[in-house]
Amino acid sequence: MKKYLVTLSLAVLVSASAAAQHHYQQVLDTLQRRSTAYLAIQKEKSARQSETTATPLLADPSVSFDYLWASRTGEGNRWSASLSQELPLPGRYSSMRRIRSLAGDTIEAGWLLQRQRWMLEIQHLCAEIVYANMQLAHYDHCVGIARQVADAMSRRMELGDCGIIEYNRAQLELVALQNRQQMLQTQRDSRLQQLRTYNDNVAVTVADTLFPAVVLPADFSAWYDEVSRQAPERRMAAMHTDLHHEQYRLTCKESLPALTAGVVAEYEADCLFRGVALGVNIPLWNRRRQVSGARLAWQASQHDEQRVQMELYGRLSRLYAQVQTLSDEVQRLAAQCERYDSEALLLKSFLAGEIPLESYLRQVEFFHDTEMAVIDARYALECAWLELMSVTL
Repeated sequence: MKKYLVTLSLAVLVSASAAAQHHYQQVLDTLQRRSTAYLAIQKEKSARQSETTATPLLADPSVSFDYLWASRTGEGNRWSASLSQELPLPGRYSSMRRIRSLAGDTIEAGWLLQRQRWMLEIQHLCAEIVYANMQLAHYDHCVGIARQVADAMSRRMELGDCGIIEYNRAQLELVALQNRQQMLQTQRDSRLQQLRTYNDNVAVTVADTLFPAVVLPADFSAWYDEVSRQAPERRMAAMHTDLHHEQYRLTCKESLPALTAGVVAEYEADCLFRGVALGVNIPLWNRRRQVSGARLAWQASQHDEQRVQMELYGRLSRLYAQVQTLSDEVQRLAAQCERYDSEALLLKSFLAGEIPLESYLRQVEFFHDTEMAVIDARYALECAWLELMSVTL
């Protein structure tokens, strides 16, 4: 049975740490530099953060001017002007600054989550291409063997050593394998074209015929504690909690009076009066309900953060166990295929005329199906691994 131990060109061995290189890192780096779609979500993030920082923390100053005409002849007209600014208490101002900072961090976390999903989609697409390459390599081997069988039956047909039924059976087997090979070729090319669209219609080469090696961390709990803190979904949930907490604190402070200070000038009867103006804004209406609503929103965000943490732990622990099981299954199947490989012996026996055609095809199909099972298991392992390690993207 043909072996497919080809050195990978687009990925390196992934270690357990979050700082390690990911599968298909070269493709990811290329697309992050050139993809218009990726640059678009970066620009959108920057624009939203710019809008957040542009939001003023203080209310706009108020300017007024009054001009009054006297109703009696001989009396001078009067005018007045004032400039005032609302001044929040220091604690309220610091909360507003903190909210603006948290809003920007929340946008950053949302972008990281969107980027993670985008990179995972690229990785899955690369995995499908490698999976198709593995199957094509397998069918290239199968077609080569089937062609030897068909040629042997052609020679026997010329010598009158076989019937037309056996001859046709060998030819149809070759045609069926070639047709399957062509279908896989079309599927692989379609995935490559899809990957090309991510790269602004510039071709991306993925020629590997074996998935990168998988090395699980020995201790799941230690690995989870290391990577989960940087998980975009967990960071986003934590920032939402902090944001709602700060908004609750601000709502409490907004129930306190706010000062208004300014300057005033007034002209009356040939005399100009100048001075300062101080005022107090007393909040009276519905403040209790606003504080209660802000508290409930903060409590809801705390529960949501706990939910996200539990779901993240459950998903990663499930994927960890799945990768562990699939890794053992791949090793077991690969070892059995190598140990009990009798494809070459079957072909030799058939060409020597020791076994009939139908018996040969039936037995060799079993070995081919077993090898396809190994390929399918490798693909399932790769998909589970990508999902597990997406937390580090």
